Amino acid sequence: MFFYRPNFLIETIYSMIVTFSVLLVFLKTREMHKLTDHKGIKYFSLTFLFFTIAHFFRFFFRIFFRSFLTGPGPFMPGRPPFRIGELVFIYASVMAGLFMFYSVMWKKTKINEKIVILLFNILAFLTVVSDLLFRDPFVHISIITLLFAATVFMSLLLQKKSKKKHSFFVAYILVLLIWILNLVPIEMPRFLFGLRVFIYIISAALYLLLVWRILKNGKKKR
Repeated sequence: MFFYRPNFLIETIYSMIVTFSVLLVFLKTREMHKLTDHKGIKYFSLTFLFFTIAHFFRFFFRIFFRSFLTGPGPFMPGRPPFRIGELVFIYASVMAGLFMFYSVMWKKTKINEKIVILLFNILAFLTVVSDLLFRDPFVHISIITLLFAATVFMSLLLQKKSKKKHSFFVAYILVLLIWILNLVPIEMPRFLFGLRVFIYIISAALYLLLVWRILKNGKKKR
């Protein structure tokens, strides 16, 4: 049984921490948006809505199906419908990156919100298509990394111009750090599982720190 394998158990616990953390951030920021009606908070909240979708589908398809189907079959990695979870993860992660960047840049944009959301969906869909065609994660990893990095950079730049600290600046940095940390285990050999566990622990701690920062900001908004 997969649940008795240490690596599977650790990945399951880590996935649950991540999924519940991003869900909690989404619920809290949605509450903050209802209280303030601030568009920047709205887009930041949508960021974590898509993070929740991404991690839930990855968790469900990767963990749930592996726990019941351990032999060759349609639910094994790389085969449909197992790939559905990965493709949803790519789509939702790109949408999350776009909304996070937009949460900083929305005041600078004169385009109608509906058109912006349509363009976001088109870009996310094209990213999924590219992954289907080329089976190369470079495209979506590059897009998401650039979006997170650009968000941090633009937030810092706008802070210097306005001389006011952005409420979610630390959260932006934490998201970027978590994303970079989670890229490390992708190509990591199995014999380095101890290092993978260490990365999971650090990443989980950053997620919990992110939740704490959002809850702290939420109290200030009251």
